[in-house]
Amino acid sequence: AAVARRPRVGYPTQFVEVLKKRWNCSKRDPVGRFYEIVLPLILVAMVMLVLLLNISPSGPSLRLNASLYDGLLLETPESYTTPRPPRRGISEQTVDHLKNNGLQLDPAEYGVHESTNMSVSLLGIRFEALRFCAYVPDDEITVTIPGNLRQGFRSVNLSGVLQSSEGGLDNVVVNNGSSLGLPNTTTVRPEMTIMHNTTGFHVLPSYLAEYTRAKLQTKSGQNGADYGLSSHPLPLTARKSLQLKAILSLFAALFLLIPFCYIPATFVIFIVKERAVKAKHLQLVSGLSQIMYWAANYFWDVANYLVIVIGTMLIFRAYDDKDLTGDPESLQSVFLLFLLYGMASIPQAYCLSFLFENHTTAQISIAGILFVVGFLLVVTSALLDGLSGTMELNRELKFYYRFSPAFCFGEGLINQSVRRLRNLLLGENVSPWDEEVLGRSLRYLVVEAVVFCLCTLLIEYRALHAMLHRMPDMHKALGRIDRWPGRRRGRRRDG
Repeated sequence: AAVARRPRVGYPTQFVEVLKKRWNCSKRDPVGRFYEIVLPLILVAMVMLVLLLNISPSGPSLRLNASLYDGLLLETPESYTTPRPPRRGISEQTVDHLKNNGLQLDPAEYGVHESTNMSVSLLGIRFEALRFCAYVPDDEITVTIPGNLRQGFRSVNLSGVLQSSEGGLDNVVVNNGSSLGLPNTTTVRPEMTIMHNTTGFHVLPSYLAEYTRAKLQTKSGQNGADYGLSSHPLPLTARKSLQLKAILSLFAALFLLIPFCYIPATFVIFIVKERAVKAKHLQLVSGLSQIMYWAANYFWDVANYLVIVIGTMLIFRAYDDKDLTGDPESLQSVFLLFLLYGMASIPQAYCLSFLFENHTTAQISIAGILFVVGFLLVVTSALLDGLSGTMELNRELKFYYRFSPAFCFGEGLINQSVRRLRNLLLGENVSPWDEEVLGRSLRYLVVEAVVFCLCTLLIEYRALHAMLHRMPDMHKALGRIDRWPGRRRGRRRDG
């Protein structure tokens, strides 16, 4: 009796049936779907928390007084000199008020009466004690008059007071004692000189406030009289605020690479598991086309990845990220960048999956590989760009870096993050589609998506060809498998 051959199942039917298989398998593995879709979105939301950081470079409002340095003084008193007659500087009562206000003071050594001697004295003990301030009343400071200003001065007499041609300078003594020549230096006698350690930015105003408070208490006769001095930082300008936001957005874009290097590795778990348990082999020998097998799985994985991309865009909008999704053009270009990255990195992960027989090892290893050629390569490239000696070399190497979809993805995100700041600082109007922003990365990702898909099919056919050579009788079995059921039915009818 004639044997009726079953009609071959068409490609569209095979495609649909593979998708049904993936749907049924996904329903049986909700934990896997969580790690594949939900966990990356959680990581993206955590990364975007960087944008909520409230950074104020100038710091909060600060009350300036000597207590700022209490923890650094190590019980070391500050120095002061006693005033010489006539007593115009610090009085003993003012010194007492300073001490009562919590300031530790110690008279300078004998013979130190002016700031030059005080400076030499303090430098001599700079390694013995940490000091921040010194009070020098009735000081004498020698000032050199610049040559272009000497014509504006005239000397009066040996001990007279130097005056300008317009008047207005007091307490200045000419050093040369000549009533005819022009002075070279003068001696200024301020009521009080406050010397300060320049390593402390707030030392001078803090100790000036302490002295003013003590003097107020002396003059008023009230020990509780207070004088306050505070540093109130000005609010950030719009330009500086935008710079800080751009820096935070840059860091957010950089760290987004970490979860997105992990995502492609999750899609190979099912592929490797099917190959390890011979389920893929069973489907192929049952008549499933290899092209349809990979096309359906690729479609399924890209569809799942699309859910992640849409969720990521919603997170960007929720955080009000102006740099990535601040306008429709940016939103469209960034969405396309994310989508093309998935379309290129998923088949790249397929190609790497042929190296593994265990799905857990495959996931961890591929995630590590993408992390190296993605996050680490982007960071390394940025560091090399910052060094003048390696900038040109790195510019040439970027051509090879861009063979990695993860690098193109990271480079595009960073360029887009600084685009708005660049437009503001340079007065440009660069579009997100510009070659130096996302244009080059998008073009590379399109090419890589096609190339990696073709490489997956090429590796698949070469693997099947090698398997048939290892099993000489397999091609005969593949040729007869469709006729076996018919032959049995024929024998039953003959019997």
